[in-house]
Amino acid sequence: MKDDINSDPTFNLVTEPWIPVTYTDEHKADVSLSTVFKDADQIQEISDEFPQFRIVLLRFLIAILLRAYSSQALSKRDALALWSDLWTQRHFDSEYVDEYLEHFKDRFDILSPVTPFYQVADLTYSDEKKEYDWISELVPDIPKPDKYLFAMKERSSSPPCIKLSEAARYLILAQAFDFAGIKSPVEGNTQVKRGHVYAPHGVVQTGFVGAIGGVYVRGRTLYETLLFNMVLYDSRASNSDKESDVDLPPWERSLPSCDIVFREPNGPVDLLTWQSRRIRLIFDGEKNSAIGVVICYGDATVSYDKHPYEWMTAWRSDGGLQKKLGLSHTPWVPLKHDPSKTIWEGLSALLAARNEEGADVRPGVIRWNETLGEADIALPKSGLIVSICAQGIVYNIKKGSSAIIDSIDDHFDLDVSMMRHDAQAAAASIDLVSRTDQAVLSLMRYVRNMESSAGYMRQNSTMENDIRECAYSELNTIFRKRLSGFTPDQDIDSYSNDWKEEVRSVLLDLGKSYASAASSSAFSVHRVKFGKKEELMTSGKAQILFYRGLTKALGSPTFNSGSRIEEDSHVEHL
Repeated sequence: MKDDINSDPTFNLVTEPWIPVTYTDEHKADVSLSTVFKDADQIQEISDEFPQFRIVLLRFLIAILLRAYSSQALSKRDALALWSDLWTQRHFDSEYVDEYLEHFKDRFDILSPVTPFYQVADLTYSDEKKEYDWISELVPDIPKPDKYLFAMKERSSSPPCIKLSEAARYLILAQAFDFAGIKSPVEGNTQVKRGHVYAPHGVVQTGFVGAIGGVYVRGRTLYETLLFNMVLYDSRASNSDKESDVDLPPWERSLPSCDIVFREPNGPVDLLTWQSRRIRLIFDGEKNSAIGVVICYGDATVSYDKHPYEWMTAWRSDGGLQKKLGLSHTPWVPLKHDPSKTIWEGLSALLAARNEEGADVRPGVIRWNETLGEADIALPKSGLIVSICAQGIVYNIKKGSSAIIDSIDDHFDLDVSMMRHDAQAAAASIDLVSRTDQAVLSLMRYVRNMESSAGYMRQNSTMENDIRECAYSELNTIFRKRLSGFTPDQDIDSYSNDWKEEVRSVLLDLGKSYASAASSSAFSVHRVKFGKKEELMTSGKAQILFYRGLTKALGSPTFNSGSRIEEDSHVEHL
């Protein structure tokens, strides 16, 4: 916008509407930074058509709050006191947030000719014949069930353009999720080879958030969501490292160079706003829309051992990487999401306080919520249902280039008490997930044995994956309902046993369906390999092995469930 006829055009994120949100009364609007913080407790959530905008904008907003409220490291006591005050008052303090935004307001203007937001003002391609790429290069081609109307890469030859509000969002998204590949060299880049800039070796090549399994906790309003993920204290981090003059977002730092910079993050704020790319937007003559982009690699770092500062992912130890890099310790790497699985199937990594090596690999946001739950503050100890959300991008990475092949957007609900390491409900739920996985394996073996007893040898991974997918699809609703209903007032044993019987019932029904569709009879006999041995397999034996497998995984069926009777009625005795 132009403030007057003689002023330069501006589009300042502090005052211009650009963040799409849904209010608690279900009306939608685009809001500015100033408004999103002021209305946070009346806003339900960020609601762009690209779900992945939620996690990247959430990270961006949290970075602002951390700098506005706690530029210096906080002790655990002070962190909890601040958080408790914010939870009770239900609004952010204007004397902190508004004054902070006003102080750095000039750095939030995407049209600034000197300090454009998340950009490098003088970034130009080295090739004089190439002024810029179309703006579609900034828009990721994320597969969706319903094709997004913004599939600009499939448009006609007419140059695409996007509104300034969209351009601001895609700037932040690109820094988080941009794909890897060959980039055109820019002036000042020292990594040019054969006229190209290749993905830097040995570091994260996509945007940094694309290298983690993004996790956050969602509350009833955006205000609660921001507080649940605004980690003010983490015992894994050395809080003394988080000094005001070191752990800075890009709008508080000096202007970046045009070159790739290999460096370590200075703290959580630095990582929340990590500048994976050097970008400059190109605008139309009136500066009403973005029509092009200049883009190349920017800050580069490894993804492992970032757990002191990266809170929004689970972790796993990687002995193979230790050996490959010759490290003296076993590094922690982000646990990325598996697009073939639901988020609750990875419950152990999210809620288990100790992995097999005895390390706490939970996301920092989960650990922070545990700290809140253990403290004597206003947050309810139970009875408050929150959502654990997973978001991410799946890339097909080959030799320094990548293509986006899938996206992750999933969540499940649970009682806030389940984020404590000593929550019995959490331990029981993790155990149920593990047992269910073994029970589903029994179903897969059963179908394979039924096929073998009929003389069919179609034992391949595709068939087994289809069975697994079908089973978990049927179990999905049960697990989501059970997780959200596992409140502290439930009897652990009774609730868990009922849950197991629901799982058993679903798998028995699926087994019955597969048996009905099979062409095998009780008199069909064929040899089947079990490891190095061969044994005779019949449909009756396949069924008996199936029921034994279910019992081993889920325990003996309870008499009041009817499962025992149903199992016996299914068996074909020879």
